[in-house]
Amino acid sequence: MPSLAQLQKYTNVIQQYFHQSHHHLGYDVVLICNDIFGDFIQDIEFYQEYAKTADNVKFILFNIPGQAYTLFDEHAIYNNDYNASMIDLLLEELTTNKAFNPSVDTLKFVGIGFGANIFLYFSNF
Repeated sequence: MPSLAQLQKYTNVIQQYFHQSHHHLGYDVVLICNDIFGDFIQDIEFYQEYAKTADNVKFILFNIPGQAYTLFDEHAIYNNDYNASMIDLLLEELTTNKAFNPSVDTLKFVGIGFGANIFLYFSNF
């Protein structure tokens, strides 16, 4: 079941993650960001099934603020800088909730359409 992560007063993201692990040496954590008019809800079954066959991979699916099922601040300007800061806050939230451990996990990005643009900007953030 997807969960909401409150990132700012008027902003949240919807997220869900799937994983299968056979050892505890850290995960390959794959963040997946869809295109601006897409959302991950339609892809949940695909990643659930894929996670069953992928060894030690954790998929973190999320929608950025303004996408389906999220809250957003109508006064914010949703440019690359803002969206990259949301990725940063999401990683902080995932670390706090122990869904991502930067000491042992490897972080990977998969961006689709505008999601790729956000990750490209984030990599230089």
